[in-house]
Amino acid sequence: MMAAQDVLRGSFEPFGLSKYFGIPSLIFWVLGNMAMAIGGEITLFSMRLAHAFFGLAIIGLSYFLLRLAFPFRAALIGTAIIGLSHPLIAISRMAMRDNSALLAAVGAFTILLVGLKRNSVFLAFIGGLVMRNEVLFTKRLAVLFDNLRDGSG
Repeated sequence: MMAAQDVLRGSFEPFGLSKYFGIPSLIFWVLGNMAMAIGGEITLFSMRLAHAFFGLAIIGLSYFLLRLAFPFRAALIGTAIIGLSHPLIAISRMAMRDNSALLAAVGAFTILLVGLKRNSVFLAFIGGLVMRNEVLFTKRLAVLFDNLRDGSG
């Protein structure tokens, strides 16, 4: 919440790093503007509501992804399991930025699978490129936390 306020107050660089653990500023700009559109100002309620919308988008996009790979009934059951999972509900309820990364990952997998199904090299490339960035970011976080746990970071 404070990171979004800082990004919206200062000069915005989409690929610049924020003061919040060096995370790119773009997601805070998006979340801050969503919160401003919802409540007129950045409050805990408007940020939580923005993340709840991200959670709903994850559920909808997950259905589309599962429908590409499985029959209707299996996709519906899988979507129900995802939608009722405690971690997704908890992350969607809190004003954390993990929901946006999950939405990007599900979106990347969906674009990749659509590209593979349609034999579209462009869509497969875009999906793979977005997923590559998600995986690299996740690996960096894993290395960071591993170093912090060992005391070498």
